[in-house]
Amino acid sequence: MNTKPLAWMAALLLVATGAGAADNPKRNALTFRPTPHAGDVFGVHAATAPKSGQLTGGAWFVYNDKPLKVSDVASGAEVRLVARQIVAEVYAALGLFDRLSVGLNLPVFVSSSGDKLPAELRLQQPDGSSLGDARVSLRYVLQDGKGQGLGLALAEDVGLPTATAAHFSGDDGVTSETRVVADMPVGPLQVAVNVGFAARKAVTVLGRTYGNQWLFGASGQLNLMCGKVDVVGSLEGRTAGGSPFGNYQDGQLDGLGGARLRFGDLAVTAAAGGGLVQGFGAPAFRATLGLGWLPNDPALCNPDVDGDGVGKEQDRCPAEKGTAALRGCPDGDGDGIANLDDKCPEQSGVALYGGCTPSDGDGDGVADHEDKCQAVAGPKELAGCPDGDSDGVADLEDKCPKDKGDKAAGGCPPDGDGDGLFDAVDKCPDVAGPKERNGCPEQRVVVTKQKIAITEKVYFETGEAKIKKESHGLLDEVAGILKKNLDVKKVLVEGHTDNVGDPAVNLKLSADRAAAVRKYLVSKGIAAGRLTAQGFGDTRPLADNATDEGKHQNRRVDFVILERSE
Repeated sequence: MNTKPLAWMAALLLVATGAGAADNPKRNALTFRPTPHAGDVFGVHAATAPKSGQLTGGAWFVYNDKPLKVSDVASGAEVRLVARQIVAEVYAALGLFDRLSVGLNLPVFVSSSGDKLPAELRLQQPDGSSLGDARVSLRYVLQDGKGQGLGLALAEDVGLPTATAAHFSGDDGVTSETRVVADMPVGPLQVAVNVGFAARKAVTVLGRTYGNQWLFGASGQLNLMCGKVDVVGSLEGRTAGGSPFGNYQDGQLDGLGGARLRFGDLAVTAAAGGGLVQGFGAPAFRATLGLGWLPNDPALCNPDVDGDGVGKEQDRCPAEKGTAALRGCPDGDGDGIANLDDKCPEQSGVALYGGCTPSDGDGDGVADHEDKCQAVAGPKELAGCPDGDSDGVADLEDKCPKDKGDKAAGGCPPDGDGDGLFDAVDKCPDVAGPKERNGCPEQRVVVTKQKIAITEKVYFETGEAKIKKESHGLLDEVAGILKKNLDVKKVLVEGHTDNVGDPAVNLKLSADRAAAVRKYLVSKGIAAGRLTAQGFGDTRPLADNATDEGKHQNRRVDFVILERSE
């Protein structure tokens, strides 16, 4: 925590207390006495609880026109003891225990000037600069309304006699100002009210005695752009302690209005006003500019009303203390479901049933009254029914429950030519044919859109790439088809195996067999440029390798058309 600003200001006080006194009576004519605490408006305290260990500070620059105009009791002459003032006041405050704020103000009268005074008044004409009375300020928050309810606090300001008397910038001896503070929202306004008493030594100026005073003040803040722009205003009044509202000269009522802009943690305040009742120290006109270091508090615009750590904007239950996980709502039965959403708030349940525990015979998370398959577990999106082929169609409604298909086709795979064989196993998916011929017509070789389909297998010697003679006739027909269909510009000869054996060996064997078929077709007069060959090993099975029939289907040669002329 950085305490250098407080130490620096304390050092200035030690120097200032050694200053010699001037001839003028010591009575402070500066009624603009801003508090050092965060959340206040000018000199009006608010019941804003500080953050423990947080240091705030800044400076005020004030111009006062005709702040001290007094009539002499003996002669009746009215003189401006102080015609103009320019004051710079630095301040800092430290938060302690999240309740107490300790602050320090040090005003410096940069320039004071007054009328030339008649000699018989025996007063010194103010002219030049001087130090004012430093103030130590304490504020203890009894109840923090958090911007939503009534806040209460006690404030004590102790003035130290650090000023000279030359410029009416300080009081005679130590002074005390005690205030009771209340604040609360009134519609869109945050309003604060102060009532208190100032105890100070009585001093006579031009035949009039000024001493203790009653204090009262009120302020308002209106957030136009929360955390960015505020409209602020205050009324501060003082009246004689012995005869309240009876001594015109010892009463003041000052008004100020302006705006506060926030740039991150920097607050800039500009305001103007003056004395509505121009007694001792009330200026005809006042203008002030404040620069403050005020760390931006997210709770300023999004207060945590119920103290559960969730701001009002996010809190679904702003009047009840809850948890952050449930967006500020309580969970009475501890089932992780907010009471607001729990259909059974006094009985622990599960979210699936709105916080209740209905029966679920198969334990799939779907209540029996909603489960279409109560005897077997299934996902919620399928109303509790299983989906054996994982195609998104429940087995109960799947026309092909063992084959992954499309919902539009009732769960069956596509069958483009409608011959009853799915395209994935149909050797001729574009031409209808019987199942016995793998979906191809009677001829052994058929040209489709995607391939040259063969209804019989190309056989090789076991474990070798040598074509058996019994397959030469079939390959001769393939060559004949290629010669007749010159629009087929390029064909890929694919070799495939089952999953028996080493995958790397299968991959090489399939490549060698595809190359052997290509070589045979070239020997039969097919241009080599029309043919390419590639082996895929066991990576593209047509059927399940777990069965002998599946392995038989997977050991194959396919002729895929890569390019055709228009």
